[in-house]
Amino acid sequence: MLINYIRTPKHYEPRLQTLADGSVRAYVVELGGDPIGMVVSTERGKVGWSLCSKHDTFNKVMGKKIAINRAEYYGRNQAECLADAPDSVRQAILKMYERSEKYFQ
Repeated sequence: MLINYIRTPKHYEPRLQTLADGSVRAYVVELGGDPIGMVVSTERGKVGWSLCSKHDTFNKVMGKKIAINRAEYYGRNQAECLADAPDSVRQAILKMYERSEKYFQ
């Protein structure tokens, strides 16, 4: 089985810290990159996806179950899978179709 996680975009935030001696230290913190969904391929040409709501916390086990169920539901119907998927996931789905063709031979 092939799995690809969909993540939030990374961004960088500057921070300042006052040290004990009174000096100030500047540094950058990397934020984002948290998983919010996944795309799976169970066999050649069978791809499913899952994406959590903005208000939910991503659960890998539940996301994997949903994506596998969608892969079985859509079967090898790529057009229907892409039509039902949100815009933010379509590019990852297309890449997974390409990967599944190479991986499952």
